Amino acid sequence: MGHGDALAFFLPGLVSGLAKQLMQQGATASSSTSSSATSAAGGSGTIGSGGSGSACLVSALGCLSDAVAWTLGDDAALLTLHREEQAEQARHARNGPGLTGAAAASAAALAALKAMSLGGDGAPAAAPPPPAPAKGVGGEGQGPRGSLKVDRTPSWLSESGSRVGGLLSRVLPPLCGHPSASVRAALAAAAARLLRCCCRGSGGGAEGSGLLGTSGGRALLDIVLTLSQDEWQRVRPSPSHSLSCPHARSISLTVSPRAS
Repeated sequence: MGHGDALAFFLPGLVSGLAKQLMQQGATASSSTSSSATSAAGGSGTIGSGGSGSACLVSALGCLSDAVAWTLGDDAALLTLHREEQAEQARHARNGPGLTGAAAASAAALAALKAMSLGGDGAPAAAPPPPAPAKGVGGEGQGPRGSLKVDRTPSWLSESGSRVGGLLSRVLPPLCGHPSASVRAALAAAAARLLRCCCRGSGGGAEGSGLLGTSGGRALLDIVLTLSQDEWQRVRPSPSHSLSCPHARSISLTVSPRAS
């Protein structure tokens, strides 16, 4: 069993726990830096690693990047999405050009509503099963009760990626202004990596922003472009590698320069 299959069950807890750590440590570092800057006005202003708090943030960013990339951006996940896309194209070809676009979406929605309200023989449907124990990011694809195996189906990947992308879009951008260059460098590396591995698939909506959705893809690309202007050379990511994502051109950006 590969990294992605082994981590899929734990993805909700990993992402939510690491996100909480990033938010708490980031807020603590920002407040302490503001107070120290006020009391030490006139100093050199050179910021290095930032101590143990920054080391924790760097480790958390690395763990978060590994968990998301191995679970949502590995070859097995991308192959699953590619096969689903091919099957969808084949279904559209069989149905002909008369039922595409909005009409196909409406028909699918009506069919789903009918399946939810009626059983197979026209009787009311049975009560839905209890939700899977792994919540927070994705529940679809959960294996038998008591099993740690999650089937990374296209729907599981899409739902999990959308939720993870929304969380990343709230947690990561504030770290662009972190006082530690080590944290900013780790953030740039994580954003560039997730852009490459999770935005090269075709899932995630009409905008084509990949598995992490529009908000996640936009936030990651915003981070890469913002930190490419960082005053420290070692912080700056390689835009050519990050922008190699085939969907990057379709994501509208609002790049905010990092406050000095």
